[in-house]
Amino acid sequence: MAQILSAALSEFAEMGYEGARLDAIAERAGISKPTIYLYFDNKEALFTEVIENTITRTIREASEAVELADGTTEEALRLILGLAYDHFIDTELMSIMRLLIAEGGRFPELLETYHKVAFTQGRALMQGVLRRGVARGDLRPSPAIETPELVIAPAVFLSIYRMTFNRFAPIDKEEFLGAHLDIILNGIRAEEHA
Repeated sequence: MAQILSAALSEFAEMGYEGARLDAIAERAGISKPTIYLYFDNKEALFTEVIENTITRTIREASEAVELADGTTEEALRLILGLAYDHFIDTELMSIMRLLIAEGGRFPELLETYHKVAFTQGRALMQGVLRRGVARGDLRPSPAIETPELVIAPAVFLSIYRMTFNRFAPIDKEEFLGAHLDIILNGIRAEEHA
């Protein structure tokens, strides 16, 4: 099934949801089209599994990295944001975001799936790290702790920017990540840790 999901991710990223065809996915995976139906009822079910599998795996990887590191809150934030930049910027997952922006109005169920997986799970992970940071005294209590979307927002901006405007005025991903971390850490770090 992994080869089907990998082929489907590539097909959706390249062709969009509406343009993606199950026979093309089967060809990419090196299987027959009926084989796809052994695992998935339709294209929507396949897309849902691609999102859940890919993003859940990324979030699980970030969670495990944070648990294993068990270092400072700064280290945890560097890990999570570094993984977010590695997995969601200049990858096929970035193309999935483009697909959702372009086609989400016609396919609200796709937006719902992505929101349920990416935003809900990602938000919970980030908020857990932020709250733990406050409990440890690494971070000061602030509205950002209860609004973790603000902490990840620069990565979303960079993803959209690189899809649309980067050819006109390129933004270096690593430099941007460094600036992102600097703003976040200096914005919510506890006074004694500053």
